[in-house]
Amino acid sequence: MIQSNNWPEPKVDYEVDAEQYMELANEKEKQLAKEKDERIPVDKTGHFEVSYQVYYDEGLKPWDVYLTKVDLKNGIYGDYVFYKMQLLYDSNRDLYVVFTRWGRIGETGMNQRTPFTKLEDAKEEYCKIFK
Repeated sequence: MIQSNNWPEPKVDYEVDAEQYMELANEKEKQLAKEKDERIPVDKTGHFEVSYQVYYDEGLKPWDVYLTKVDLKNGIYGDYVFYKMQLLYDSNRDLYVVFTRWGRIGETGMNQRTPFTKLEDAKEEYCKIFK
C-alpha cells in the first residue's frame, strides 16, 4: 500500500490545456460559421426568429424551391407569378413549418405558415404541394 504522502505530484499545465481547448473551440466556431454561410437562408418576408433554419435531409439537400410561371395568354401584361416553398425547422420549439409564399413577380405576395410537430407530417404536406 502506498502512503498518501508518497503519491507522485501531478504535473498539470493549466495554461497549455486552456490554450489547446481554446484552439479547438475556435476551430469549431469557424466550422459552424462556414456551414451557416453555406446554408440557404430562411425567407426574410416570413419574419422568422433566428432559431429557424431551412431543413436539410440526410444527403444535405435543402427542402427549398422557388418556381416561376410566365403565361402570355392574358393580354399585354400576362401572368408573371412565383411560388416559393421552404420546409423550416425551429430548434427552440422542436417544430417544423412548411412556409409557402406566392404572388406576382416583383411583389412580396402572400404567405402561409403550416406548423407540424413531426417531421414526417411536414414532409408529407410539402410533397403534396410540390409534386
